[in-house]
Amino acid sequence: MAVKMRLTRMGDKKSPFYRVVVIDSRKARSGEYIDKIGYVDPLKTPAEINIDVEKAKSWLAKGVQPTETVKSYLVKVGAMDIANLLAIFIRKVNLISSCFTVGANSILLIEIQRKNHITDFMVC
Repeated sequence: MAVKMRLTRMGDKKSPFYRVVVIDSRKARSGEYIDKIGYVDPLKTPAEINIDVEKAKSWLAKGVQPTETVKSYLVKVGAMDIANLLAIFIRKVNLISSCFTVGANSILLIEIQRKNHITDFMVC
């Protein structure tokens, strides 16, 4: 079962707010969810983001994959740090076909690899 952390829309017409939920990726957007992590109200200025950090970290540790929007909210509330976000991005990029040249980028990748114990990418 592929489990995701994503937004589900709530609210009336033209006044949306979103719940951050853990849900099976095959379910509908507003379908039955496993756990509610928090909510986001984009109509307030600035947007109100209320996410239970402990629940979010617990689900991330279990291997739940957040969507891009949820990742940005998790970084804002401190449930996911930039290094983890960058590591996830690097794992997604196929570095075999687009190797970095020797220089600052290679040093950055080696530093991330050393700090986060990542071994599934290649530094050219």
